[in-house]
Parts: sequence; C-alpha cells; structure tokens
Amino acid sequence: VTGEVYFEVARNTKQPFIVRSDRQEIKVLGTSFNINAYGDDGQVLTTLTEGSLQVNAIDTEHRVILIPGQQAIVSDAKSIIVKKVDIEEVSSWKEGLYIINDEQLNHYAKKIERWYDVEIDMKKHGNKHLSAIIPRDAKLSEVLQAITLKTGVEFKVEGRRVAAEE
Repeated sequence: VTGEVYFEVARNTKQPFIVRSDRQEIKVLGTSFNINAYGDDGQVLTTLTEGSLQVNAIDTEHRVILIPGQQAIVSDAKSIIVKKVDIEEVSSWKEGLYIINDEQLNHYAKKIERWYDVEIDMKKHGNKHLSAIIPRDAKLSEVLQAITLKTGVEFKVEGRRVAAEE
C-alpha cells in the first residue's frame, strides 16, 4: 500500500489477509482499519477502528497487536510506537471530511500538497498549529482562507506554488 486506504475485512483463518507497505506488514485478524502510507511522511500510520491487528515492522523483530482506538507508527527507525487516537479524526476522510486537530502547519501542508497537487512553503509559520473541519471538496482558495482566518498566516499563490507571506 502507498497512500491512504480503509479496509473492512472478515475473519478467515484459512486465508489470512496481509497488507504490506514499505515499512510494515499487517496480519488482519478480522477487523476495520486505516493505513496512511505516503512516502514523503517518513512514517506509516495504521489505526484500528474495530477487531484486532498484528503489525510487524519489516526488517526487524518488532511487532504489536492493536486494539480499537490505537495507532501503530512505523518510522524510518523501523521501530513501532503505539498511541491512542481519535478514530473519527483519522478516518473522517472516507466520509468526505478532513478533521484537523491541533496539527502543525508544516504537517498539514503535506496533506494540502497531495489533495491539490501544489507545492507549499509555510516559511517561518510551519510550527503554528491549526484545528479545523474541512470538506474534501473545498477549493484550495477556501482552504487557504480558512487557515488565514484561524492563524493569521496569509498566502501568495503563483500557479502550483503556494507560499506563506513573511
């Protein structure tokens, strides 16, 4: 898997369902879960919504079993970190919304780049945080305007390049 997908898998002990990304292998034990495996993030996020999952870091002995509401983070270090997350926030994209909860603008900019096929430079504002609910079908100009209203950061758009103003 490359990108982001959501699976609902029925349990079948005779034919296990296995999902691979560049950093992990997931053995599905009958469940619903989300995988976020974009190459430019430096990590793969697997979030369990129901059932159970076994997540194995490729090239290491690290493995964990997730319970609903947990997220496994497999990074370049090939380790697995498990944390509790808001399931609704993680899987809201499949319902046509993006829920952003206290996220750094630098991280959110990567999402905007993927959604709108643009390049974003947040300049000195990258460490500012944003919370918002954004419809998936919002225009880029509407998203940038929402960021400006919430953070005060203004943007200049030239073709596919978006830059925060100093």
